[in-house]
Amino acid sequence: MIDVLDEGGPVRDARDGSGLLGQDLLALVGDPPRGASARDASLFLATHGHRMPLARATASLGPFDAAALAALDASPSLPLAARGSFAIFGSSLGRLRIRPVGETFAHNPVERVVEIGRVDLQSREIAKIHARVLAVERANHERVRRAVDTARESGALGEILASVADHVEHVEAVGFFVGDAFFCRLERLNNLTTSKRGKGFLPSLAVRDPRAWSDDETLIVAALHALFESGQAVRFEEWNGAVLTATRLWQRLHELLRAYGASLPPRDTDLFALARAVREASKRSVGAEWLRWRWVYGLNFQKREEVLPSARTSEDAAQHVREFAADWDELVGRRPAAVDERTFFYELARAAIARDARGQPCDRAGEAAHGWLEWLIERIVASALLATDSDYAMSSSLRDLACLLVTDGNELDAALHRLTPRDFYTCFVSRGFAALDPTLAAEIVASVQRRMMFNRWHFIPGSLERARIDPGRHWYYPPVLPDIAIHSDVQHAAHARARVKYSVRAPGPDQSQPPLVVGEQAYRGFYDVRVVRMTGPEYQAEDMLRARRRTLWLGHVFAALVDDLHAQRCARVVTGFEVGHWLDIAPRARQAASNA
Repeated sequence: MIDVLDEGGPVRDARDGSGLLGQDLLALVGDPPRGASARDASLFLATHGHRMPLARATASLGPFDAAALAALDASPSLPLAARGSFAIFGSSLGRLRIRPVGETFAHNPVERVVEIGRVDLQSREIAKIHARVLAVERANHERVRRAVDTARESGALGEILASVADHVEHVEAVGFFVGDAFFCRLERLNNLTTSKRGKGFLPSLAVRDPRAWSDDETLIVAALHALFESGQAVRFEEWNGAVLTATRLWQRLHELLRAYGASLPPRDTDLFALARAVREASKRSVGAEWLRWRWVYGLNFQKREEVLPSARTSEDAAQHVREFAADWDELVGRRPAAVDERTFFYELARAAIARDARGQPCDRAGEAAHGWLEWLIERIVASALLATDSDYAMSSSLRDLACLLVTDGNELDAALHRLTPRDFYTCFVSRGFAALDPTLAAEIVASVQRRMMFNRWHFIPGSLERARIDPGRHWYYPPVLPDIAIHSDVQHAAHARARVKYSVRAPGPDQSQPPLVVGEQAYRGFYDVRVVRMTGPEYQAEDMLRARRRTLWLGHVFAALVDDLHAQRCARVVTGFEVGHWLDIAPRARQAASNA
């Protein structure tokens, strides 16, 4: 491979972004298979060695690169050679570029770009396709510019710019391309907002006349604001690793409206009004048969919202009775018969809480769970593990909910800001970890528990109004949608240590339910159920639905807990689930195929 040179010479050292995404994707993916055609080699790079679905990978193609790839599709047998009219480039950030030989492009100093070979293509045909795309882009960009001009004339643009910069700060990872430039706020680099390196891209625009902003600058501000308006800051993550264009922005907003069953507005609708219409349409999912969820790709942090036509799982409707009938019979004292899930788990939780209040020892709990309520939480987590054929499962939340029973807003804000990760817990259930090396098993468990406690600590302030959060407090917007993640073990060191290859997260309260109200404050992302496969097949939609069902069960448990707290005004503290303590259940044969 030949390094592409920029003004500073070959990009080689660690600061060049080889680890910006947790991995140098060039090193991870490797060279295309020997003898691959130019088309096959390009697809290999675009899909990161066929790890990413092609339909998703095309989002990382710039308009010219997409036109060149279309030409390769028309001539799939053209060889990858040392000579040719077009050069094919891969990058450490996982992006494919196909450009005319001799053409320079200003790739980022944080991006290692290499040429993997050349191919002869008809430049005239590519230019025709590219010109048509650019004509559409210019028209769509003009609509973006009009929205920004309207905001500027109304005096709202300054507030929009400040809010966009603030929103970017409270998402785990943001990293997208505009043209060939990479804009990001990642653990290892931040060029979007102010950091120790200095003033970032967005703050620098605040001191300039918006009428002098370039097309790219205008697009970035408008797109980030529109995306937030359409679904809060988590929508930024849909563009991670992708190329942002005005055309794709409009297309995505229209896609979401259609997915939510809403009619498209008139073509002359303002961009920001369109985004607000998307957010309003998303509320149709509450109580609907269809389900919003997110597909998460660990290699470049892309998190794309999808809509599942049905939220029904293939499990028996009475699965909860089948699994917990004996527990109900003992704790509640009567046969469950045909009891709906909400009543079933609410009453079961009330009975468990009552036993704990009486100080009745729990003879079913193992080393990790202390008492009947914790045993019930652990049982639900174990149910998720088995229902999804996973290697381990977990759930995290706040240990002492009584600290939130404060009516004075200032006192509640102070109480939330006093919390540390140690005030949270992670219930961890594994399957077959007893067969692992004890040191490795303990390392995986402790790593996961600490990471989830840290994440929960990050999420809890996100339920407050923005003005109530201390500017010095680090926090993220709490998760709302369930998700399926692939290749998460290369995303960051914690996932690598925990061998999180594939995972499902189902946050609670579920999107179909109202927020959890403790005291007088409503919370999202207060608890969850997660499952992990360290090897084997990727999770499918059915797995996500089964994990989500357990989150709904857990939600009924929390409803009983909160009602008891409000009535008794006394603490129900989770004392178990300490770091390094977990439940391991007997292994069973891994299913050859998914449950779907």
